[in-house]
Amino acid sequence: MKNIKLIGYGVAVVAAASGMAAVNLVVNPGFELGDTGFTSLYTSTPYASQSMGLPDTYTVGASSQFVHSQWLPGAVNVAAHSGQNYMLNNGSESDSTVWRSGPIAGVVSGSQYFFEAWVVSLFPSNPPQLKFQISADAAFTTPIDLGLSLTPTPPGTWTATSTIWNATFNSPVWLRLQNAQFAFSGNDFGVDDINFSLESRIPEAQTLAAAAGLFGVAGLTILRRRNKKA
Repeated sequence: MKNIKLIGYGVAVVAAASGMAAVNLVVNPGFELGDTGFTSLYTSTPYASQSMGLPDTYTVGASSQFVHSQWLPGAVNVAAHSGQNYMLNNGSESDSTVWRSGPIAGVVSGSQYFFEAWVVSLFPSNPPQLKFQISADAAFTTPIDLGLSLTPTPPGTWTATSTIWNATFNSPVWLRLQNAQFAFSGNDFGVDDINFSLESRIPEAQTLAAAAGLFGVAGLTILRRRNKKA
């Protein structure tokens, strides 16, 4: 029984080292705190009735038709993917950075991270061409694409993009959303529920060595007992 307990303890050590709670490292990921925790090259606009008539603007709120009556006319109003708020965007003709996180802490090189975000097109014509990226610096000198370019279709339907990123550098890291669509007409979209969390961590060498030692001791004890019986 002691040997079984010892082996179980060794398994627990490895599990504790390799598994952590999947905490979302993004600040204000679902925009429930409003227009805070991120930056954008789009111009911030108050969430008010019919306030989103100009391109190159964004707001944070709960209703697409409240801020722009021509978005999906005749269709059911587009609400947030979850919660109350999301980021609503009237696409830019020149600026491509829609959303950029602040510096994200807690990233360890060699570990795997799960990324997911939800996007929706708010107008039938010229849907956005969206791509999320990660970088080791705020200027995105050498950005890494997180998944493929995404064009959310059909309009009014939330679409998820997700991928696993194998970290090649430590914190701080930055995330951003780029839009390669620069059409004046259409090019309207929403963003919600951005998730960047630990998928799996490589156990530290010391922890693995300790666990291996426990397994070794347990195996040696079992062998000795078998020899005595023989």
